[in-house]
Amino acid sequence: MGDLSPVYQLEPGDPSRPRGLVGLQNQGNTCFMNSALQCCLNTPPLTAWLLAAAASAPANPRSATRGRMAAAAAALARRMWGRPGAGGAERPSDVKSVVGRVASQFLGYD
Repeated sequence: MGDLSPVYQLEPGDPSRPRGLVGLQNQGNTCFMNSALQCCLNTPPLTAWLLAAAASAPANPRSATRGRMAAAAAALARRMWGRPGAGGAERPSDVKSVVGRVASQFLGYD
């Protein structure tokens, strides 16, 4: 599987400021989606792939989202794992938008 340590490396010179300790803002009915995203984006092989390959990988023309889900998840992973220190929250609105396009029951905020 290879070395995944670069994904989870602490900030150079400051071991007290780990990366990835970021929350997700709830957008109405997204608490379950946010829980699933937190689990996925804290799974080392998936996070490593999203950070390294998903942005440059070609879209899958046979998938329901045509690669938009991977791109949205990769952008969210970069925002979560790219900043040092704990705290704060990201808004996964692009991921929610893609999910809503393929599953209309998730379009709104109710």
